[in-house]
Amino acid sequence: MKTSGRLLGVVFICTLGLTLAACSGTVKGKVTDKSSGKPVQGAVVQVGTKTATTAADGTYVIQGVPTGSYGAKATHQGYADAAGKVQVKRGTNSLDLVLEDGSLRVKLQENAVVREPIKNAVVKLDGSKMTASTSQSFVMEDVLLGDHKLVVHAPNHEAFRATVSVQAGPNTEKAALSLTPEATYMRYYDAYRFGRYRQAYLFLHPVVRKHYPYAKFAADERSGGETLGLQLFGTHYLAKWRAAYANKTFKHVAAIDRALRIQTAFGNYTDNRTQHWQSIKGRWYIIFDWH
Repeated sequence: MKTSGRLLGVVFICTLGLTLAACSGTVKGKVTDKSSGKPVQGAVVQVGTKTATTAADGTYVIQGVPTGSYGAKATHQGYADAAGKVQVKRGTNSLDLVLEDGSLRVKLQENAVVREPIKNAVVKLDGSKMTASTSQSFVMEDVLLGDHKLVVHAPNHEAFRATVSVQAGPNTEKAALSLTPEATYMRYYDAYRFGRYRQAYLFLHPVVRKHYPYAKFAADERSGGETLGLQLFGTHYLAKWRAAYANKTFKHVAAIDRALRIQTAFGNYTDNRTQHWQSIKGRWYIIFDWH
């Protein structure tokens, strides 16, 4: 009787195993990147309560999934979750999933009193160069989701640095680059040198403009003689600087040493002077005596 009982138990277990096998199937497929179409290694695919991790070629295999309808998902750090559905039948069932990353477009803009297009910019995301689609726009595909460090360098501009949070799909970031004090000075100098006095007037500090109307500024510039040349000798930065004529202290000032050669009816002379500039929201404005 004991032997007979053991045989019945074995038969029952085998029968149960065959029944379960008959009521389950295998789910297999591939996980790819939406932007590039390339396989994603290390993604975790879940069907029902069972999971598997994708191989180097993006493929996965989940065996022993009971027959029926299931929601499925694939997850991987740096991607948005991919969701799907599968009707599991006996045998092999296929389910491919696509993980979505992000793309980033960086649009350059100059933060200056008088703006011009930015030339020869180098844009990097986490140290990798971005591709220039136009002179003022850069783009990078296949960007993992999350925070990234954006750095932009351009001649005559101060470096732009920001942390960019990339979401699934297209992302756009504006990078406003400020001119250096020296580059601002040269733009101001070119404006009044070529008679663009209205433009040059915009570079005057708001405190100066309050006491120095445009009509007087333009008249002074026209009667000042012809400018033959300008030479800059360096810039030093002051935590604060007091303008005696204005009875006011300005903070974070750039002091530019320069020599201006001027031609007048009485002859030529050189005006050596230190010009003081202050940055307001990244834009530099010149401070001088308006009397």
